[in-house]
Amino acid sequence: MKYPWLNAADNEFSERLAQGRLPHALLLSGPRGTGKTELAKSFAAAVLCLESTYPACGKCRPCQLLATGAHPDRQVITFEEHPRTGELRTEIVVDQVRRLIASMNLTSTISRRKAALIYPAEAMNTSSANALLKTLEEPPGDANLILVSSDAARLPATIRSRCQNVHVRPPDRPVALEWLCSENSLDPDEADAALQAAAGSPLEALQMVREGTTDQYRLLR
Repeated sequence: MKYPWLNAADNEFSERLAQGRLPHALLLSGPRGTGKTELAKSFAAAVLCLESTYPACGKCRPCQLLATGAHPDRQVITFEEHPRTGELRTEIVVDQVRRLIASMNLTSTISRRKAALIYPAEAMNTSSANALLKTLEEPPGDANLILVSSDAARLPATIRSRCQNVHVRPPDRPVALEWLCSENSLDPDEADAALQAAAGSPLEALQMVREGTTDQYRLLR
């Protein structure tokens, strides 16, 4: 789904990709519900695409493999199940980062480059962040690392300083309301109430409507 408030970030990434000026590490930061994770996945797809276009072509072999979740040159680090309890962890642990680093140091197999995503990046514990820092200081030449964070202040300053930051801001209220109503067929009053409850975050507002929690907000208000 296309989010109009991400056009500026899209254009900047497209230009950098075309000029071969992608940084080794990107940090996508901003409030929840603004589409940062979807944006990061789109960036990673373009890095892996053989056509080197943004958006990715969707037709080459890397794009087809990516669509099936079987691309060997893309790694995703997020919350995983605890091996003993089977429940999702609440932090990103050092073993995950070490596996990522080992993969990034291998030669790419299908695409010209490798891409790795970490989200939410602020969930890395101290050991994980320290392990990642060593890679950021000496990044592999053919890899792009994309961190996504809704609370970048929780990341160590040493991590933030070694990433190029792309701050994703919530859209202006009229833009958010238009998107909620036109693209998702919401009633204007319902969209307005949900947007207020979600503190201006359009994706959070849409989720609230789908879960039926806007009625609780209206009652409270």
